[in-house]
Amino acid sequence: MDITSSNITSSLMLSLLTVFVLWIVKYHWSRRRLYELASKIPGPPGYPIVGNGFDWMGRSTKDLFRTGIKYCVDYPNVMKYWLGPKLMIAVTKPEYLQIIMNHPDCLEKDSSYRFLKKYVGNGLISAPVQIWKKNRKLIQPTFRQKILDSFVVVFVEHTKTLTDIMMKHAGTGEVDMASFLNAFMIDLVCETSMGLKTGAQTTGNRFGELLDEFMRICLFRITHFWYSNKYIYRLSKYKHFLDSIVSEMKSFANKILVEKRDLFQENNKMLITGDIIEDDTKGKSFLDHLLQLSYEGTRLSEKEVADEVNTFLAAGSETTAGALGYAFMSLGMFPDIQQKIYEEVIDILGTDRDVTDEDLPRMQYMERFLKEVLRLFPLVSFILRCTTADIDLGDVILPKDSCLALTIFATHRCPEYWKDPLKFNPDRFLPKEVVKRHPYCYLPFSGGPRNCIGLKYATMIMKTVIATLVRKVVFKSEYKSIEEIEFRIHIVIRPVDGYKVSVELRK
Repeated sequence: MDITSSNITSSLMLSLLTVFVLWIVKYHWSRRRLYELASKIPGPPGYPIVGNGFDWMGRSTKDLFRTGIKYCVDYPNVMKYWLGPKLMIAVTKPEYLQIIMNHPDCLEKDSSYRFLKKYVGNGLISAPVQIWKKNRKLIQPTFRQKILDSFVVVFVEHTKTLTDIMMKHAGTGEVDMASFLNAFMIDLVCETSMGLKTGAQTTGNRFGELLDEFMRICLFRITHFWYSNKYIYRLSKYKHFLDSIVSEMKSFANKILVEKRDLFQENNKMLITGDIIEDDTKGKSFLDHLLQLSYEGTRLSEKEVADEVNTFLAAGSETTAGALGYAFMSLGMFPDIQQKIYEEVIDILGTDRDVTDEDLPRMQYMERFLKEVLRLFPLVSFILRCTTADIDLGDVILPKDSCLALTIFATHRCPEYWKDPLKFNPDRFLPKEVVKRHPYCYLPFSGGPRNCIGLKYATMIMKTVIATLVRKVVFKSEYKSIEEIEFRIHIVIRPVDGYKVSVELRK
């Protein structure tokens, strides 16, 4: 009886082993095309099973950033590495980026974005292609130039509050501007895009604190692969912590949404008849337009409205706040450039007049300055896309089912495309210089159809802020060169030591 049981156990084990081996063989055989094409792409050597995973696992956010950029320097244009069974391909060559960003089989975001969906759902940043296409078309009218011009008065109002706060810190030494700028952007985004005031600059910015923790945990799950497993994650302390953060963030956004929906219904009682409402987006906020679409029937559901609100609150505040932080640091590092900006602003506005929408296009030197800031400090330093078919780049083919890391930071600092790339020089963006470069050398707002919808919005905010502040204060920084600044990944890139500058009252 014991012998029989032993034989049965042995047979069962052998059968299971055989099934497992056959599954492995079938799995790898189904990926033979991917392996064949990957073998023709250069990249660092890896280990069996884990690939290059040891280069990433458990690293600090500072080391992760360094590793990624070192890869791109060692293997320029295009390179591969393996994270376990996942093929990653980093791309920096502008010609390749142009093909990829405009290719219909490269529009899908990588699965890593699923961690962000806990809060943003299927907003424009993370949505599958079919949802993104529909919603992008519906939302685009809210970013018309006339609507953006109407927001400049609001930009000025909140910039004055920011100016008062910063002037209180004049002469006190270096200060990390992150908290000031995040609160400022929450105020701006909520009023211009949602039509409601929040007073984050004066009464506290709880949402900014929550967003910071949310991004930190999402990145932790991405870089510690075992927490990517939903079963392990559910048993960890991070799940409860993240759930409570997301709940509070959604509560903040939902409060805005509910209040605005009530106002919308009240103001449109006589207009909503059940038929499609006349398309008149002039003067409407982002949320006004979304609510109108939701009332038109099936064009935009309430869930989709909530997802876009959450997305815009998070992305709109974090990226523009960071861009302003790097702009302040750059002004402090290069006083001669700061002086040129000051002189341009004085020439256009004088010493006291508020900025208007008509003034912003005249600030040409400031625009070149901001473009150089975003070249050296692109907040979204890489974008992850997945291939849904083989992509022919001419001299290399990217296999289906690979993850593409479009490494904008490395492209922006590549000496092949930028002479003396770490030299801060706004005149790189003079028209006569721009025409010499490939258009996909410069991608701070991404490129192709899935580019950032808020490009003009962010630029107008930054011009308004700098034009207002530079007449009141002088920025200074202990940094003397771009090379001194180290970075860490925080979904966007942040300076390791924060956005530290000092300000002094302008005499």
